[in-house]
Amino acid sequence: MRTSPPILLPEGERAVLKSWAAQSEGQASRALRAQIILLTASGQTSLRVAQELGVHPETIQRWRRRFLGLDGIQGTAPRPRPRSPESGATKELILQTALHVPPPGGGNWSNGSLVPSLYSLPSA
Repeated sequence: MRTSPPILLPEGERAVLKSWAAQSEGQASRALRAQIILLTASGQTSLRVAQELGVHPETIQRWRRRFLGLDGIQGTAPRPRPRSPESGATKELILQTALHVPPPGGGNWSNGSLVPSLYSLPSA
């Protein structure tokens, strides 16, 4: 059986995590991460914490790794989700089409009609 490295919490970090864990509105994911760190720091196994909190054991391991490997509390911050950035040219095409090209059949563009029409426009 593999054991995880212990989490040693300074009292200041423990107090911050306890306040986060007690929050019930708006920051549910942060409260869950705080509970994970507090329970594992108390010596409970990842499996036991996962059962108690109703999450997958890998979730417990992920937040333990991030806490231990990324400067404690800062490691529990959510990471930005990857997005495909739109190029300036794409934004310009959308804007120019919406402003200067009438939609088929007249009327006004909607999100649902503008995007498909961009794929059917001839390339410049």
